[in-house]
Amino acid sequence: MNNDRHSSQFTQISLVSYPSLSAQDDVLLINASQHRNQEAFALLVRKYQRPIFTLALHILQNDEEADSITQEMFLTAWKALPSFPKDAPFSLWLSRLTYQRCMQQRKQQTSEKRGHATQPAVPRRERQHQQTMVAGGDLSRLPTIARVVLILRYLQELTYEEMALVLTLPVHTIKGHLFGARNLLKEQGQARQQGED
Repeated sequence: MNNDRHSSQFTQISLVSYPSLSAQDDVLLINASQHRNQEAFALLVRKYQRPIFTLALHILQNDEEADSITQEMFLTAWKALPSFPKDAPFSLWLSRLTYQRCMQQRKQQTSEKRGHATQPAVPRRERQHQQTMVAGGDLSRLPTIARVVLILRYLQELTYEEMALVLTLPVHTIKGHLFGARNLLKEQGQARQQGED
């Protein structure tokens, strides 16, 4: 009964302060969610749904797959919350799960394509918003790791250390990938300029 009173008080507080939820609020939301407060978890979903979908979309380059993975990640998070470590940043944990699941999906798709090499590839549907630009370049034309590091660094504004946690790579490797990705974008910009001349 005491837990119910605490839960309803929490819900009232969190619903009022939703527009400016901070990392400190995440701790309260996670704690309430661990006690199976669905409204608190819904606030976490609202806060992180767009960044997680964006990450999945840039890796998979398919709206439906990204949407499916996003839903799957929040279902996974809900199930795993009772054992979630209190000192871990929720956003990094969720981004890491998403990255790993998306890479697993890509690997599965690659092996399926190899298994059906004699069949013509089904063209992917064109998307209006697929051409997200970072520093004047087209991310959809970059290799997966280049897209991912650019998204994490410039769209989600993660530090190198946070990126290393998400991607399970050393910081120096992250920096190398980021350097290579920026060079690819630069080359794209130069090629585009030459094409316009």
